[in-house]
Parts: sequence; C-alpha cells; structure tokens
Amino acid sequence: MAAFNRFRLFHWLLAGFFLGAYLSGDDAETLHIWLGYGLVALLMWRLLIGVDQAVVSPAAISITAMAAGRSRSNCSGLDEAD
Repeated sequence: MAAFNRFRLFHWLLAGFFLGAYLSGDDAETLHIWLGYGLVALLMWRLLIGVDQAVVSPAAISITAMAAGRSRSNCSGLDEAD
C-alpha cells in the first residue's frame, strides 16, 4: 500500500471513529467505549510509526527542518537573532 493511501486510510478511520463516538454518545454506551478504544489505538499506532521513521531516517527530520527555514545546526526552531 502506498504511503499516501496509508495516510488517507488513517485519517478517514480517525474521522470515522471520532464521528461515531461523538454521535453515539450515551445512547450506545458500549459502542461509544469501543470507538474510543479505536481512537486511542489509532493514535498510538501513528505515534509509533512516527518514532520508527525518525529512528530509521534521521535525515528526513533535518530535511523537514530545512524546508521550514531552519538550518541543520539550528533545528530547535529558534531564530539566530534571539
């Protein structure tokens, strides 16, 4: 599965679980709880993927920092004038 499709799948699932949990409210207590568990599982999965990508490819972090206008030596995000 392409990275873009995984990204879209994650966000559609996140939106669906959130909307389902919001709409179910107190009427379907068990469904509401399981959708909340699904949200937590999705967020934990995304955090683990993000950490794994940072460990495997630290160059991607510096490329992202450079794209945001920061140099490699100044990846903290502070301006040099500070």
